[in-house]
Amino acid sequence: MKVKARILDFFILLIFAAAVAFSAVRIFGGKSTKSTLIVQTRTDKYAYSLDKELHLEFEGLIGKSHIAVSNGEAWFEDSPCENKICVESGKINGPNQWAACLPNGIIIYIEGEAEKEEVDVIAN
Repeated sequence: MKVKARILDFFILLIFAAAVAFSAVRIFGGKSTKSTLIVQTRTDKYAYSLDKELHLEFEGLIGKSHIAVSNGEAWFEDSPCENKICVESGKINGPNQWAACLPNGIIIYIEGEAEKEEVDVIAN
């Protein structure tokens, strides 16, 4: 018994292959979303690209805070606060991450869309 393929069979196969290819790109292809560093002081809000190497200085409530940006990460290099918790908090590099020098009234955070849903420690 011979089975002959008809033109409609090829059309259905083509649609199926296109759907598989589209799904693979959506699942495994990385999004090219750009994240932005936001620096918020008591009076102003500033936006910077994480793609550039920057050394920023902001006047806060008790003095100047120094913020560095390099390789897609941002962090407090120095701040006039007593305990330096903001400096010890380390680098931020992904959307919705933040660091703050509360005594000096300066907050840094990253805006953007996460590339993939990440599972945090609590969910494990």
